[in-house]
Amino acid sequence: MTTFIVLLIIAAIVGGVVWNHRNKSAAAQGVEFHLPEPPQEVTAAIAALYCQGAKAGLRSVVSRISVTPVGQTGFNVSTKIGDEGQIEVHPGNGSGSVVRASTSSLYIGSHPKSHFRTGSLAIGAAITNALYRVLGIAPYAAKMKRFQNGLENKVARQVGRQVGS
Repeated sequence: MTTFIVLLIIAAIVGGVVWNHRNKSAAAQGVEFHLPEPPQEVTAAIAALYCQGAKAGLRSVVSRISVTPVGQTGFNVSTKIGDEGQIEVHPGNGSGSVVRASTSSLYIGSHPKSHFRTGSLAIGAAITNALYRVLGIAPYAAKMKRFQNGLENKVARQVGRQVGS
């Protein structure tokens, strides 16, 4: 029975590491989608969603992902622990816009809040961080992937609201 439990624990750890690496790959690859509106409208919609107003501020606090404008058609995406990405809006072939969102760097290691423990907890925190680094685990990889995957629907809805008003 003990052997079975140990094997289950090892399988869970291996499964978690594989899942995290798939999320890292998906976040780095990013997403690309097309919208029929011109780049200026799409950029304004992204800015309205993530950069302007109380809703954008609340969204940033809740999701722990902040979006800041860069130039006329670009945005930087960052998390509280140091993950970095970008959203770029380009003119489409013929008409409309092409939006590309990807992650350029992910923080590898245990969550930074757990690093500054004292006493016996400090040893456990150091060991956990070392294991995360050795295994290449990025704690917010899934969060960045979900953000990118939800971008198309949110931007399309926001563009519809702006065009309708």
